Amino acid sequence: MKILLPLLVLLLTGCGPRLMVEQAPGNSLPGNALYAWDKARDRIPGEDNPRLNNDIVADMLRHAIDTGLSLRGWQQEGSNPDWKVHFHAGIEKKKTEVSQAAPPRLSRVVCRGKHCYETWDWGYWGPPELNTRTIEYHEGTLMIDIHDAGTGKLVWRGTLSDEVDIRAAIDPDKLQKAVDKLLLRLPAGSAAR
Repeated sequence: MKILLPLLVLLLTGCGPRLMVEQAPGNSLPGNALYAWDKARDRIPGEDNPRLNNDIVADMLRHAIDTGLSLRGWQQEGSNPDWKVHFHAGIEKKKTEVSQAAPPRLSRVVCRGKHCYETWDWGYWGPPELNTRTIEYHEGTLMIDIHDAGTGKLVWRGTLSDEVDIRAAIDPDKLQKAVDKLLLRLPAGSAAR
């Protein structure tokens, strides 16, 4: 449980989350904007993590998505929905290589006429070689899917990914902000506030 929410907390920090939205051409989103929850039919990498895949985290995510959809004018309707909504959440361990050169050093003082100044250079041997190191980190992904309730066809998918600290505390407010940020790209229903 303590892994998914830090994922979403960190989606709002650092250089910012990566957002991606895909929408099927020619669909009538949002229409009446009536939706019901559905079970996900597919999986994403890292979703099988038992610390993520549990009822507590699922309920928190459903609540955040319900709140975000409500703000966009969407209404939950269990008996006759136009759209079926589900989500995926996963965390993967990743690696990246970072290269960095040492900064130039102060080498000498140069005087020209009445003015003196310091110069920077790499010294006799030129610039240093790059120091390359491998950094391991965790990347979290939240994906919200909306399917046409009649055909079952996927018509909208929003994905939010960023580096996460798996040791961070759960913050429902930051979770809600992350979900809201993603759902801002969803067409608003008629009851949008």
